[in-house]
Amino acid sequence: MGNNVNTDEIMVTIECSTYNHVKYIRDMLDGILMQKTNFRFNVFIFDDFSTDGTSSIIKDYVDKYPDIFYLFIPPYNTFSRGEWRKWFKKLKLEKFHGKYGCWCEGDDYWTDPYKLQIQFDFMESHPDVSLTAHASNWLNFEDETSEEYHPYNGDRYLTPEEIIMPPIGILSSATVMAKKEVFFYDDRFPTADTADYRFQLHALTKGKVYYFDRVMSVYRYRTEGSWTRQTEKDHEKFLSHTFSIISMLQKFNDYTEKKYAQPIMKRSNWWLCRCAFLNSSLCSDEFELIMKNVFGNEQSSNVHAMRAAYRLLSGVFDMTEKEKATIQLYKKIVVLGIGDYPKHIADNLNHNEIDFCGYVETDFREPGKNFNGKPVWKMKDYPYDWNDTFIVIGGVWKREEEIVPELKKYGCEHFFAPLWNDLLGQNS
Repeated sequence: MGNNVNTDEIMVTIECSTYNHVKYIRDMLDGILMQKTNFRFNVFIFDDFSTDGTSSIIKDYVDKYPDIFYLFIPPYNTFSRGEWRKWFKKLKLEKFHGKYGCWCEGDDYWTDPYKLQIQFDFMESHPDVSLTAHASNWLNFEDETSEEYHPYNGDRYLTPEEIIMPPIGILSSATVMAKKEVFFYDDRFPTADTADYRFQLHALTKGKVYYFDRVMSVYRYRTEGSWTRQTEKDHEKFLSHTFSIISMLQKFNDYTEKKYAQPIMKRSNWWLCRCAFLNSSLCSDEFELIMKNVFGNEQSSNVHAMRAAYRLLSGVFDMTEKEKATIQLYKKIVVLGIGDYPKHIADNLNHNEIDFCGYVETDFREPGKNFNGKPVWKMKDYPYDWNDTFIVIGGVWKREEEIVPELKKYGCEHFFAPLWNDLLGQNS
């Protein structure tokens, strides 16, 4: 649907996929129409056979603005048949006319009328930049609460490590503008069942990434039918998704000739630990059944690593004699962190008959006085000598780069983090 348009002057193409977004689609379309630019842009929309009235709304906009919007509706829901990627690629090849491209899914929307112009101007004056992104507002569908999401501080270039190992989450898809070449992959580039993270990794191979610390869009999460809501309690889906991400990262490591090997390994282990932790409520027989359903008899290093991570997180494990001897050299032993996983670490210390005096928290958190029957101190208030103290780090999600500087600020040189081990390397 849509008229033939002269594409010679189009500088930015906006791609959108939507399915049953009748409650949100007007926000997305109006956020595009509000853009104030000195260049032309076009929008192609892939409506994956919506059944709730989404299509009718989009058709109204196409009728009013045929020089901007193009709508394509396949004859059936392609996602349910595993064909979405193939159909969308065909549409993109036909309708991507711009020098640059943007994403805006049907349940997200833009809030700043100068978003496109700001990113376009910067990329025009910095040809070595392959992708720009910005801060956003995250809106929780379930309770309508929102908060600004500033993954980085200030306008600046992002390092490759920050893209591979994002501090909180990956850049929201509605915030990006990238060169056209970033939107088209060669046959060697690894695939995965997630588009946005793969897209940002691809951008690393094409140039630099720049971030604007200015909120210019809204990301709705936990919406009806969202991937998160569908998979967060589905162990098989989440296990399969984790495997897909790790496999992509390992292939990306080969694709880039191991240029980013260290952050790729850390990110892979982060996914292993997250998946295992979310499945740790399962008994071992249940976990093995799910592994069997997902992977069959596959015996790859990734599958072995998943099992190792699950065993580490789901129950007590026996320390080696060397690990015990190292820890017991110190007068005081403390666990860093409070919560489910630090409690699990404490249970394992007790299982290995290693006494510890309590818990410590970094100074930016406000702990209570006690946790799990033991005292809790902020690091600045720790009453003993750090030189005589060994710290067992209990954070699953924290990155080494965030914790180690905090420890060294206080002269804490003696620590061990069970989940910073090279799980993939140990099982490859």
